[in-house]
Amino acid sequence: SLSSWLKDYIYIPLGGNRKGKVNTYLFLLITMTIGGVWHGANWKFIVWGIAHGFALAIHKLVVSYLQKNKAATPSIWSTLWSGLVTFHLVAFLWILFRAESFQTAFSSMELIWSKTNFTDAVGFFVARKEFVYLFLLSEVVIFSPSIFKLKLAKWFESMPFILVLIIFLCLLQLILQFKSQDIQPFIYFQF
Repeated sequence: SLSSWLKDYIYIPLGGNRKGKVNTYLFLLITMTIGGVWHGANWKFIVWGIAHGFALAIHKLVVSYLQKNKAATPSIWSTLWSGLVTFHLVAFLWILFRAESFQTAFSSMELIWSKTNFTDAVGFFVARKEFVYLFLLSEVVIFSPSIFKLKLAKWFESMPFILVLIIFLCLLQLILQFKSQDIQPFIYFQF
């Protein structure tokens, strides 16, 4: 994958985390900037890469600070908070990646920040209850402790084949129900 290639051929040859903290942050920034350039010689991809580089450097700085000060083992709430922040930052940066121009990206960002109407979520929930329930169920499974996931996997493995087949067909039906009617081109076809 691209992340492995960037790590193996850019980050580690630059020095990785072996040449001091400042250089580690600089190498992260350089590596992610090159990752942005790899996606296209366009300023929006370069800014996208730089932003990811800064985010990784800040993450490494915070983790280093917490380890140095012997912070307690992360709680479920700090883990959940970290996941939410990471998800929203990456999703927000995808606007830059997908937009046709900076103007389009900034217009989209402005609409998100200034025109978001949370009452629209009620309409979405009413129109797509199954999607919301499925999303909430997946979040519970994703953020569950590992022991719960292992028990769930063992329970699933012990089911009779016909029940597994029925579950598979139900999931397939959900996928077909939620898919877009328009064919979406593969994102990397644009490069």
